[in-house]
Amino acid sequence: MFTFLHNIKCQYGGQCDDNDPKHLSEYDHPDYCIDEGNCQNVHQQHLFAYRHLPLCSDGFHCSNCKEFRHCKSICPYDNCCIQFHDKQHFENTIHSFRLPCPFTPYNCSMYVGFIQTGNTNKISSEVENHCYKYSHVCPFGRQCKTSIHIARTICSDIDKCLQFTDEEHLESFSHPGIRDIRLFFREPDFKCPDRLKNEHLKKYRHEKNHNHLSAVQSTNLNASINFIA
Repeated sequence: MFTFLHNIKCQYGGQCDDNDPKHLSEYDHPDYCIDEGNCQNVHQQHLFAYRHLPLCSDGFHCSNCKEFRHCKSICPYDNCCIQFHDKQHFENTIHSFRLPCPFTPYNCSMYVGFIQTGNTNKISSEVENHCYKYSHVCPFGRQCKTSIHIARTICSDIDKCLQFTDEEHLESFSHPGIRDIRLFFREPDFKCPDRLKNEHLKKYRHEKNHNHLSAVQSTNLNASINFIA
């Protein structure tokens, strides 16, 4: 009668990086992936099931060494990555979102129409196809769990902020209850009657243009000066 002792499987599977001979003799580890240095599969289930060569520090396009694996790395910032318009970065790293729209976040008229249309039946097939094909920066910011996100710094004044008339401030910091990318107001700012109302500014952003052909409004600051005398 024969008895066999079987090693316990290592809890880290193919992702184990412990090369201590004692550890390797006491625990079972999976075989190396048959694709060796050319494996492009970065899913956790696959990486656990098979051992892989370490990633090459020279990146995805290196082809001069055989002792390392050459594949796209996962972007550590994933859907909070601010380099989504960097073509080289996007081609060499893996993100969970689709190809970014070249006009996101502010200049894609199709996406603006999509998120601001109350009746979904009025959305054209062209807009639907565009939004299905491309990813866009989410207007809700870091609190949302889908799409592309830019994690802005939270305003130090939080809900006591008094800079709502400062567009640059609103476009740079996150505020409680306010979208990072507010709804687009179709009228330019010089035509908006609510341009200086905080509640309006919390909800809408405006085109950054001005009516240069209009007359400058008089404030009568020099009304008490006699220019004739």
